[in-house]
Order: sequence, then C-alpha cells, then structure tokens
Amino acid sequence: MTTELVAKSSTLVAEITALEDRLTPATPEQAGEIVGSLIDLGFIAPSSIKPGLELKAYRIALNAAPLEALKHVANGLMQGQFPEFRSFLPRPAELAVLVADAAKADRWARAKAKRDLEAAQERESLQLELTEAEKERRKEMAAKARKLIAQITAGRSLEEPAHAR
Repeated sequence: MTTELVAKSSTLVAEITALEDRLTPATPEQAGEIVGSLIDLGFIAPSSIKPGLELKAYRIALNAAPLEALKHVANGLMQGQFPEFRSFLPRPAELAVLVADAAKADRWARAKAKRDLEAAQERESLQLELTEAEKERRKEMAAKARKLIAQITAGRSLEEPAHAR
C-alpha cells in the first residue's frame, strides 16, 4: 500500500508542478508583446487610452497575469470567441478579468492537487506509523504466545494420556 501512496504523491507533485508552470506570471514585456501583436493584427485599442500609452496601460493591468491564460485569451480574441470584442481590444481591466477567468480552472486544479497531496502524505505517514505500531504489537503478541506455550509445555508430562490434554 505504501508504494501506491508514494506513486500517488509523485503523480500529484508532477501535476502541481505542471499547473504552477501554467500559472507562471507573464513579464511586463511578454504582456506588452502579446497585446502589441493583437494591435498589429488590427485590433483597435480603446480610445479612452492616450495614444502611445496603450502598451503601458496593458502591462500595468496584466501585471502577474498567468502567461498561458493570457495566450489563451489572445488566441480567443483572434478567433472571435468573444463576441463583444471582435474588432477592438478590451479595456486593460476587462482583459485582466478575461485572463483571470481563463486561469480559474488551473488555480482550482492546483489547489485541489495540493490538498490531495497533503492528504496522501498524511495517509502515508499514518501508514508508516501504523506499520511500526503493528510490528511492536506483533512482537508483544509473539512473546506472550511463546511464554504461554512454554508454560503449557512445562506443565505436561510425557506419560499424560492424549485425551487428558
């Protein structure tokens, strides 16, 4: 059973690592590059942002946004998956919300995997503790059994009839 728990723990650690990689924040340069590529592809920045400050506004809004989620949303914008943003970019705060929503599933999965890992590690430690306790209990029971057998054997004589036993 311990091998199964170790394997499960190892799998969960790998899953958590993969999810944390997916949730790695984009650098301001990466965020600016992605938004810049959307602008280059014809998306119009909101007119409420002063010309020339668009990328700065998006870099600030997307500070610490997960890079994979940002890429996912950018692809969704290019594929027309957001009907309200077919030809223009969402405002920086709106884009940040779209990215946060895209990352929710990964954050939830990471939290669940961490809880599962903690539970598996707890079960593993209990299993090891029980194994040690079980070994001690078995040693005590074996010693009692040997003592009882020795007492019974010492009390018998070879001449004693079999039916008297």
